[in-house]
Amino acid sequence: MSAGKMEFVVVYKTSEDLIYQSSELNNHGPTVKGWRSSKNCEYPQQLILKLNETTVIQQIQILAHQYLIPNKIEIWIGPEEYVETDNLLTQNYEYLGYITLNDNDGGSVKSRELKTISLPLASATSYVKLVLYENHKNSFNRSNQVSLIGIQVIGEKQHSDQGSIAHHSSICDDLAFEMYVDKHIAQIIRMLENRKIIAVQDERFEYARKLKGAMTELKSAGEKLGKLELSKTQAIQNEDYSKAKKKKTQMEEYRAQVMIENRVDDLLEKNGPLEINDEEPEDLVDKTPGSNDGSTKYVASLSPIVSPKQVSIKPCQREILPEKIETEVADEPDVYHSPVSPLHYPENNSRERSPKLQHTVVTKAISLKRPKPIRPKSNKSSYEAYDEQAIPAQRFCQTQNNIDSSSSTLASGVGTSKLSERDKKQASIPISVFGLTMVKHFFSKQYSDKVEGLKLMESSMKSFMFDGVEVRHSPNKMTRAAVQLLHRTLRDKVFAVYNLSAEIIRFLFSEFIPGRVSTGEASRSLETLLPELLAKAGDTTPRIHNIATHTILSVAEVPDIRKLNIIPTHLTRLLTGNIHPRLILSRLEMVEQLIISQGVSSDKNSGMTCRILCEFGMSAIHHPTEAVRKAAERILVHVYKVNPRFVRKQLPPDDEITRRNIMYRQLMQEFERIDQERLSEIDTAGQTQCKLVRSTSENTSTYHNKESTHNTTVHSKLSSSTSASVTDVYENGQNNSINALKLNRCTFCKEESTFSEEELNIHYWKYCPLLMRCENCSEVIEIMTLRHHLLKDCDFKDKYTTCDRCLEVVEIEFLEHHISGSTCKKRNSVSNICPLCLEEIGSDHQDWNKHLVGPSACEIHPRKNYLKRH
Repeated sequence: MSAGKMEFVVVYKTSEDLIYQSSELNNHGPTVKGWRSSKNCEYPQQLILKLNETTVIQQIQILAHQYLIPNKIEIWIGPEEYVETDNLLTQNYEYLGYITLNDNDGGSVKSRELKTISLPLASATSYVKLVLYENHKNSFNRSNQVSLIGIQVIGEKQHSDQGSIAHHSSICDDLAFEMYVDKHIAQIIRMLENRKIIAVQDERFEYARKLKGAMTELKSAGEKLGKLELSKTQAIQNEDYSKAKKKKTQMEEYRAQVMIENRVDDLLEKNGPLEINDEEPEDLVDKTPGSNDGSTKYVASLSPIVSPKQVSIKPCQREILPEKIETEVADEPDVYHSPVSPLHYPENNSRERSPKLQHTVVTKAISLKRPKPIRPKSNKSSYEAYDEQAIPAQRFCQTQNNIDSSSSTLASGVGTSKLSERDKKQASIPISVFGLTMVKHFFSKQYSDKVEGLKLMESSMKSFMFDGVEVRHSPNKMTRAAVQLLHRTLRDKVFAVYNLSAEIIRFLFSEFIPGRVSTGEASRSLETLLPELLAKAGDTTPRIHNIATHTILSVAEVPDIRKLNIIPTHLTRLLTGNIHPRLILSRLEMVEQLIISQGVSSDKNSGMTCRILCEFGMSAIHHPTEAVRKAAERILVHVYKVNPRFVRKQLPPDDEITRRNIMYRQLMQEFERIDQERLSEIDTAGQTQCKLVRSTSENTSTYHNKESTHNTTVHSKLSSSTSASVTDVYENGQNNSINALKLNRCTFCKEESTFSEEELNIHYWKYCPLLMRCENCSEVIEIMTLRHHLLKDCDFKDKYTTCDRCLEVVEIEFLEHHISGSTCKKRNSVSNICPLCLEEIGSDHQDWNKHLVGPSACEIHPRKNYLKRH
């Protein structure tokens, strides 16, 4: 008996999607869509296959979807005789076992798993039943569906002729071959396979070798034609008929070229044997690729529970790398996207159009050893031989002298390295944009080739910009191709290659990208190159470090790149202990340059806010390296000039114990110098009155009478540190005076005492009845200005909003609850309403003092306990 592929039809399914019906499983090919269950279906799902003939099954192959993946699939076989479709579910099926499928988290839900199951002891049957259990959970499978792309059954017909040809292992037996190779090419490969079997029987081994090589080449060509067929089908669905016509012409030309190059007509020998097929080539070296195709064996991965059959389990997964083709189909979950070749996949935005393949397969490991070099024997002594050998510098000089003579060879591509198939797949985008000849320069081992390649790439991009040269690729694609090559050369150890790469990066982001490339592509490009530049910025060689730093800062100054906030965000990430000190120092120095050139930003997404910069500086302030500590101190000083309060809040209290640390002492002295300069500037402006006025006083003056403005329009921010000096009170104020340092009574509650400077600050911080600490940011504010603080000044102001009905400040998430409550009453003004207890108070300042000061003060006063004691 001979084993082979068995035809079948799906006669029963529990459910199916209208677009992906079960009838798709009856056929194999690049344009097959596969079966998919209905949305939010019930489990388990069942599929029953009816074989065209009663068969002893030897192997079943199942190709699963890349993200609509069932947890488990059970294998059952049915009766030998055919039964009515209505009675299929009532028949007795024999349970063989089950297989489990990977959840595909490691493949980023882009790979497809191909399970090959061997059934060496299966009985003859006419039906196969598959029971699919609940799907693996992932973000793409929102409707909890399961899907199978293809099924193949291989077995022996029960009543086949005994004298038939014995079956041989063939590349045509694999489901991947059926699904991804062009049908016309697949038919020719099968014909060549039959010719090869006969040739072996006739002992025409040279002819068999040529047939095997042609089959391997045709398989690769068939996969490419399958991709073109997929592109043509997608173009037809999009009604892009010009593209469909182009793909059809391309397929016909390529198919004809492949048939001629592989001498298919001669190998088929339709008119009888040809002597040329038995002639050996002049060189006896076998150049046929894929010499181990016949040695690959596919085995089962079944897990029996209580099964009378013996099942072999030898799993081994292989993941094939993708190769890009151009497709332009929208990424919609319900639009059909066909499976593609396991060796050459389309790489695009669609989740279903770029699957990889995980294949249960066992392969034979081959160990290749490099032969030892043959050294000529010399009669000279070891000393003479050592004295006359070429030193590295001499060899380099000889290479330099031969550059001119070999320039023509390099120009013709002979001097550049030959790309392997893996390199071609990795550089598929640059090859499609710049051409194979130029890309070969970047994979050469000669640094001069890489320099020449970089110059050619830069010239190509400048021609696109300035000369108006028409190219078939968009600026986005050209940028992506250039970044992929620059990412490779940026890591080169030769300085000339690295330096030129950095120059082209500056040109790319400052001249080529602005106004041409989309924001998403620009972000992706910068995210790719920035880690390499940051690594080079920590190099021990000064010129490498300087070039990397200059490149990063130059790119950061480009307006279009500056809007993305990528570079500051990367630079100001908190420092950890496992980062090399040189990398830390380079980041600190670049951040300092950005503060000087761009300033501190108020945009939370910029990475350059006071909070982020202060936390970044504090993460390096205790570093054991002195240069790192000094750079961190300089950053804190820059931030202190903008927001003294926040910086002091991050530091320890300014007392004698803290000042024993020389670093803190120097830092505090620098802060005092900045405060004195600020106060001197105010004093020289002629403003001598002692007033503590916040910048928001104009907006809050409705809380009190004009007569008491001198005493009550004081809404100062006080530092959260008990060591904060009085100068912190003047941070955002106007009309300040250095005479304020001599106050001996509280400016707010008018409590008279011989306050020292530190005691007065403590009084503000803990005890003054007219002040309170914000529950969110711990800032000390006047109680009457609480509403304004929460809306305008608080670090958490985004959490609050104003009720349109009662004008109270309410947290956004509790707004609906507040509106439905009893405290929400329509008001025209809240200027005389206590923000704590919502009690109505007179507009006079004395009324506020009476409500907030003394034992009978506001019941919700946060300093109530202190007021009762005093």
